Amino acid sequence: MQINQSKPTITRWRSAAITAYLAMGLLSGFAAASEAVPQALERFQLGSMPVTGVGLRDGIVVSRHIKYQTDTHAFADKSLIEDVMDSGTYGAFDSTATLRGHNEQDHFISFQDRLTFSGSWSLKLLDGFVSNPTHSGTGRIYMRAGADIGDIKVTNGGQVDQNIGVIVQDLHGGANNAAIVLGQSTGHTIYSSGVAPSFHRSTLLFGPGNGPVINADARMTQEVRDLSRAEREVAENLKPLIKAYRQNGGGKIHVGVLAQDVMEAFKSEGLDAMDYAIINQEGDGLGVRYDELLAFIQATDTSRDMDVFYLAIILGLLASLVVVSALSYRRARRNQAEISRMDSELLDIRKALESR
Repeated sequence: MQINQSKPTITRWRSAAITAYLAMGLLSGFAAASEAVPQALERFQLGSMPVTGVGLRDGIVVSRHIKYQTDTHAFADKSLIEDVMDSGTYGAFDSTATLRGHNEQDHFISFQDRLTFSGSWSLKLLDGFVSNPTHSGTGRIYMRAGADIGDIKVTNGGQVDQNIGVIVQDLHGGANNAAIVLGQSTGHTIYSSGVAPSFHRSTLLFGPGNGPVINADARMTQEVRDLSRAEREVAENLKPLIKAYRQNGGGKIHVGVLAQDVMEAFKSEGLDAMDYAIINQEGDGLGVRYDELLAFIQATDTSRDMDVFYLAIILGLLASLVVVSALSYRRARRNQAEISRMDSELLDIRKALESR
């Protein structure tokens, strides 16, 4: 029998072959599953490398043996999407798995990178995740995010103890270690559209001229006022609170204030430190924002300088009054002497007239 090898026919045969192959993988997985061999009931394995143990529970396993040519990927999405007629959403990988039941689970992760490098040559780059898209059209992308982390939705009264967007564990295995490297040359290196960000138990290194910028636009502020007398008293009392200390566990000597001391200084003047942006709750502990603290303390120095200025003016006026008073006194004394001389002369004239 001659087979018509037109493109549509070949495509149909290819689709049927792939479907049959997948079905055999699913059926083989289902047939081999048992309590003795606890693999997934539905699984597909591509490749000849043996998979044992908990690896048999994985739904899709790529276990190829690749030699010599390595410009390849275990998973490659090369789809072409055009003439979209629906809501317009697409994801190369979409995890909507659900974990339920009453037993404790150790972890539930949609993507996990556990690469191993065991060669003796050099590897230029080992990346867990790379986002490097291309825009080659003429349309508009409203926003591009290399990683978009949204808030967790609590819908049934459950509890989330720690809700953290990004965690970078202690990196110390390299000759040089950096938790985050920012190579931004324009725009913002770190931008917060909400409350100003705080930094807790961290070391920040900024290049020359690239320190943090705090928003101070008058158009974006309200209730602008001078510090009250109680606030100035607090600021003055904060200066002696600067101490030298070490964090728990040792390390280098730090110079600064302790958050609890700052809170007590506010309390002593009838103020609540948590109403100000100086003290922040950082996890289980308290943190101090030194940009706010130093500006607060500096305000007292400015006020004190103005007090000295006004005092100097008052003292100058008093000195002028003393000089004017002294001159008036001397003038009055001189006038008094002149009057006495004139009285004496009149008395002499009177005696001369009476003697005649």
